[in-house]
Amino acid sequence: MTRGAAEIAVIGGGVIGCAVAWRLAQAGADVLLLEARDVAAGSSSRGAGGVRAQWPDELEVRLSLESIAFYLAAEEELDVPPLVARHGYLYLAADADVLALLEHRTRAARSVGARIETLHVAALADAVPGLRVDDLVGGVLGRDDGYGDPATATRAFAAAARRAGATLRTGAAVSAATVRHGRLDRLCVGDERISVGSVVVAAGVWSAAVGRLFGLDLPVRPLRRQLVRTAPVDGLPASVPMTIEAATGFHFRPEAGGVLLAGPAGGLLDTFS
Repeated sequence: MTRGAAEIAVIGGGVIGCAVAWRLAQAGADVLLLEARDVAAGSSSRGAGGVRAQWPDELEVRLSLESIAFYLAAEEELDVPPLVARHGYLYLAADADVLALLEHRTRAARSVGARIETLHVAALADAVPGLRVDDLVGGVLGRDDGYGDPATATRAFAAAARRAGATLRTGAAVSAATVRHGRLDRLCVGDERISVGSVVVAAGVWSAAVGRLFGLDLPVRPLRRQLVRTAPVDGLPASVPMTIEAATGFHFRPEAGGVLLAGPAGGLLDTFS
């Protein structure tokens, strides 16, 4: 049985875990990141990568705008090209009530300077060549929004974390934890016992299972989505925005000359509530 130690352990090697490990190491902490499989092996390699400022709450909007600015300046911070293509985020409305709701629920974003505009049917056809618009009444387009590759961003954060002094271990699943006198004492990884001062749980859909190791009921539940990548599509500009049918949640964006399609899992109008 071997023993190790770390001031802070981060459980999960996705985009959040790697970013947290990087910032903590930058601040001078002794950081150990533990990932059960490999960096970006879970949801961070499977997302559509949307980044938007279209939220109903002003704080969420401000955080999103800061995040978009960070990703655009990634070359300076992470030594990689910009991680977000600012092609926009377009919500489509099939009736006037939905369009009015979209406009109402983007007021906070507009009030703090996010560039969001209402598009009528003719403009939708210009924004997304080939889009059928005869059953639409309009849409709402966030000009500051866009999308990127979450896996690329995750690997960039991981590399930056290592450069800052963090230790990243893959194939290191945490199987148990020891709590003494109400405080975390050790983590178990195989037959290894690791003494830690604090833990950051960033295990994505597995966070609830990790929380149970510490006797915690974390309110994290998985949401299953379906993604399909098509063959190349002739005449499709790479600058087409992330496009969402607001009532159902079906959405798509260009990727590698083709289209990345995301099946509905409930209307995205719920995300504005």
